[in-house]
Amino acid sequence: MKITTVAAFAAAVLVATVFGAPSASANAEKDDGPVTIKVLGEGLTVSETMTTLLMGHDFPGNLQAYYVLVPPPGDTAHRPQTYYSEHVLDGPFRPGVARDSYGPTGAFLEGTMICAGWLDPTGHAHLSGYPCVTIKQ
Repeated sequence: MKITTVAAFAAAVLVATVFGAPSASANAEKDDGPVTIKVLGEGLTVSETMTTLLMGHDFPGNLQAYYVLVPPPGDTAHRPQTYYSEHVLDGPFRPGVARDSYGPTGAFLEGTMICAGWLDPTGHAHLSGYPCVTIKQ
């Protein structure tokens, strides 16, 4: 699982660098396939971070959301940090939407990226989608 997470993180940073992650004053929403991240707040302060996962067919595993904070470009004092949701949803699941709203909140440096993903801690299924938003004043 750790290798998958690192690979997904590297891919997200590359995509965000090349194409640019959506940005707003701590208010942004971005989709990547079945995964959506939504950030609410004002200025550089995030009051709520949530993610959803759309499942179109029976899903055999469990689900856990995770969030990655990527420091602004040029910030060599900080490294990306991964935060796992407090909740693991027990599967199997029928088609529908899984939702998690335990993402990072608080004040962030301008240019910080917040990314969201989902994993199956039981390893029964692969989950795609890794959207990111950039916090800007």
